[in-house]
Amino acid sequence: MIRTTIKFLIAGAISLLALGSSEYARAASFNCEKAATEIEKAICGNNALSDLDSEVGNTYKTLRSGLSAEQAEQLKREQTRWLQQRNADCANADATCLSAMYQARLADLQSRLPAETVTIHLTHQLHADMPPLFLTLTLKADDVDTNFWNVTAIDIRDKENAPPLQTLEGGTIQILDDIKTVTDWTDRWIGVEWNDLNFDGYDDLLIALSQGMANTWYRVLFYQPASKRFTQNTGLDAENGVPDPEVIPEKQQLVTSSRSSAVGYFSSFYQFDATRGQYQLFREEETGYDEQTDKVMLTIREQVNGQMQTIDRQEVHPE
Repeated sequence: MIRTTIKFLIAGAISLLALGSSEYARAASFNCEKAATEIEKAICGNNALSDLDSEVGNTYKTLRSGLSAEQAEQLKREQTRWLQQRNADCANADATCLSAMYQARLADLQSRLPAETVTIHLTHQLHADMPPLFLTLTLKADDVDTNFWNVTAIDIRDKENAPPLQTLEGGTIQILDDIKTVTDWTDRWIGVEWNDLNFDGYDDLLIALSQGMANTWYRVLFYQPASKRFTQNTGLDAENGVPDPEVIPEKQQLVTSSRSSAVGYFSSFYQFDATRGQYQLFREEETGYDEQTDKVMLTIREQVNGQMQTIDRQEVHPE
């Protein structure tokens, strides 16, 4: 994802020009031997400008090749107007002006290229007496340079080539493995996790929605054997998800934890209510720096008459 400002482009232009110019620089989108205008000569005489001209030309051709005839013609007219604007704004063939113009145009064209799409296939057996489910994840590149991908759809099937029983939405996640070359994701993280979260013997689903520096937020879905569907009626935040959930089976509890600073922690404790089929929040623990006391304090809140109330506050000593 490319985000630029004119101020940044000017600075980038100066940096590029620092690479130096040469009368032997190669040109990209036209024959330097036929360079007629001062601008064309300036491009041909500078390696950085020549490379930019090449990249803009190639990106323009790539984008145009995927358009309809009408759209391609529209883009051609737009490119002509841009060249006219380039010639008007940089009439004195100033290299810094030309570099900024080219970087802005390149960023604009690249932002309109179709996002790279990858499909990943998974299988998982929810219960020993069930055949496996087949999952197809569709991911679109959000920022390839940092390996962030948007999981746009998760199709769930009970047979490999059957129509989906259900399609779920994913989130934006960072995948460090080479997503285009890995063929077996069995032991690799792809933003989908399994655990028996409502203690009925069937695995339930956790879908990663977003990632921060310290936490991953998940949407929790219960599997309903009767309907063969996953539902969000869990008592947990379905829209934003919960941070790094941990199941405690022997207590039928779920604990979520997030970190906001070196001493800032927040944990929520949920008890599963089998009658309602949902989790109920019963305790919160928050650790953070208190400016009034100049101490790191732990605040504990619990449900009292249907409301969360502070029941204890004490100093803690981080290790």
